[in-house]
Amino acid sequence: MSTVAATLAPVQRWLIRRREAGLLGMVDLVTEDAVPPSNPLCVGPNAAEVGERLRRQFGRCAVADLPTDVTALPFDDGAFDLVVCLDGLVRPADPDRALHELARVCSHHLVLSLPRRPRGRWSKSNAQRLGSSVGAVRNVASPFPWTILWVTLFKTRG
Repeated sequence: MSTVAATLAPVQRWLIRRREAGLLGMVDLVTEDAVPPSNPLCVGPNAAEVGERLRRQFGRCAVADLPTDVTALPFDDGAFDLVVCLDGLVRPADPDRALHELARVCSHHLVLSLPRRPRGRWSKSNAQRLGSSVGAVRNVASPFPWTILWVTLFKTRG
């Protein structure tokens, strides 16, 4: 169990485990792609926990444990072939700008965790619509209360 989850109430720990399982399950699908990733970035609040799991899986993983803002990442264009974003599109005033920033530092695959809220801001259909603005939505999962999206970027950088 993650160090963050250990300090939380049982229901919160259960929710975090569901999110992590959903994200890592989606990453497993990405690794089966014709162009499997080898240089991942994990970004978002509390990204260190999932980043460590990705580091064990891929042998390396950069981590940007940002509290809220993913609209100005300190990485070069196309620096990573897989970007896993944990709840990083929740608080930005402009989620489209944040998504395009994630796509900027990514050369191939995005995996996004979007918490569903009352009134459905990140419903499955809203998440698919957002993801399709930067690439082909390859898979969508809905482990309550999240929507997890795998997007392969339209323009891969070689």
